[in-house]
Amino acid sequence: EALLHDPHPEVRRHAVGLSSYLIAASADRGVGLWNAVAIAAKDPDPAVRLQVALTLGWASEPRAFRALTQLLIGDASNVWLRTAVLSSLNEHNVGIIQQGVAQALKEAEGERRHSLLDVLAEINGHAVALGDGEATASLVLGLLPKVGNKGSIDDWTNATTLLIGLRKAGRLHQVFMKRPDWLRLCNQALDCALDSETQVELRLAALRFLGQSESLD
Repeated sequence: EALLHDPHPEVRRHAVGLSSYLIAASADRGVGLWNAVAIAAKDPDPAVRLQVALTLGWASEPRAFRALTQLLIGDASNVWLRTAVLSSLNEHNVGIIQQGVAQALKEAEGERRHSLLDVLAEINGHAVALGDGEATASLVLGLLPKVGNKGSIDDWTNATTLLIGLRKAGRLHQVFMKRPDWLRLCNQALDCALDSETQVELRLAALRFLGQSESLD
């Protein structure tokens, strides 16, 4: 554990990488060492944080799941880190990470919001593949425009990004098929697109959503 606090980042990075092997060899020291690795998720060096993301994929500790979530939220635009965290998703941690990113998305703005939205779209595909379809459907619908209003351009654009993630994973029908709230939302988008008195950019955003929704297929 002392090596995880070494002043040299390369030493810390290698120490993080060795941690999973040490834990596998000695179950008695597992929780304490996982906790130390989770703390290293806040390391100032990006290479150390990348190794933490790879190593924590082995963990079954809730603290490790939260650390993976914080890594994603804190550096969502880092493609290498993002890939490392996504490769660490499994049936034990995907729900916690998915909820954490969704909550951060609600509070984010600007470019950070776009990065988190892209991350969430990818996580959703993994979550459904791992058997978490119902929770994913509820989460996605909670982020989409509310039934009864036209929504905003950002609402429909964000919704489209989430749908693209599910379509890439081949999971869209599996998540939403026969859900009445989904059908109402698609009808709402169609009403918005058909309304000639609505701002054209908003109508186009609703049309792009419909194009990804498979409701017109």
